[in-house]
Amino acid sequence: MLATKGDAASFNVEAGTRFPLEATYCQRILRGELPSAMPDVRGFPAAAALRVTETARIGAYVSVPICLSDGTLYGTLCAANHETVTRVGERDLQFLSVVARMVAGELERDAALRAQLALRVQAAGAEALLSAIEARDRYTGAHSRNVVELVIAVARSRHPRRARALGRHGLPRWVGGRRDPNRKPDRLRLRRLGRHDLRPPYRRRMARDGAIAELATGAASQFSDVCVQALFAVLARG
Repeated sequence: MLATKGDAASFNVEAGTRFPLEATYCQRILRGELPSAMPDVRGFPAAAALRVTETARIGAYVSVPICLSDGTLYGTLCAANHETVTRVGERDLQFLSVVARMVAGELERDAALRAQLALRVQAAGAEALLSAIEARDRYTGAHSRNVVELVIAVARSRHPRRARALGRHGLPRWVGGRRDPNRKPDRLRLRRLGRHDLRPPYRRRMARDGAIAELATGAASQFSDVCVQALFAVLARG
């Protein structure tokens, strides 16, 4: 039972009270075993035999279904009286049916509002995610441009002639670790340099001075000394 109105306590029920379906009038009314309106419940053996008739002291009872716009049965709208009544007319049932339709409309509006709110929450989450991705992509783009600019600057300082075509044809094969067939195996590595300001935002940065110190320490062993010195010269020029 979702909601009650009136002197529900005298029927020993309240919002939240549960009954087995087989122990209710409504289930039998929906199955056509009992009429929707019973002016005298005890005049119907199937209703009089139910335990609720005695425990709730029900004398008269009416029930109409609550159906949603798609035909789904949501529940029932019921009215009960301790005393029997002379009659329950068709107009009474029609009035109760109108109220049931109004209840169904409110239920559907509430469901629509909840669905709309859920969509807004999902849209807000998606928008936040897209903003984060966009921000990260901007950072990544700036990172890539910085790397390319450093590579080009170092390349121009080391091989001016070969660096002329960088703006038109991209990086030559010898930049980024690939060997130049016409020179000694001298590799240019920017992996360590990237730590101080070029790593993605979700990774911990290395201070610029620390990155430069590590390059200097690894020159001629881990890194090409010639390339490291050329890079330092580029950085010094700003």
